[in-house]
Amino acid sequence: KLTQIFLKNQYIISRDLTITKIAHFVLFALLAFLLLLASPARPVSLLMLDLFMLACATEQSQFFVEDRSPLFTDVLIDIAGGMTAVCSLKFALEHRRHNIVSY
Repeated sequence: KLTQIFLKNQYIISRDLTITKIAHFVLFALLAFLLLLASPARPVSLLMLDLFMLACATEQSQFFVEDRSPLFTDVLIDIAGGMTAVCSLKFALEHRRHNIVSY
């Protein structure tokens, strides 16, 4: 019985962690999207540097929260969300520009 309870709790923790990782990915994608729309002339490298520093800062702040631990993989997930948004938006804008010019 105790093993079943442990496994059930482990599943709940695992599911919550997955939801948290997806949320971070989506939030950093949204942040990158908004930053890119706010200043489209800004170099993508600086935008990604800002996102990297924010991801590192959010992970570093977890040193001060009980039962939390900073993980470099979380930084990578955050950056992947930002890069996905930047690449998607750049591709969409280039594709749109190409279609407008070709008519």
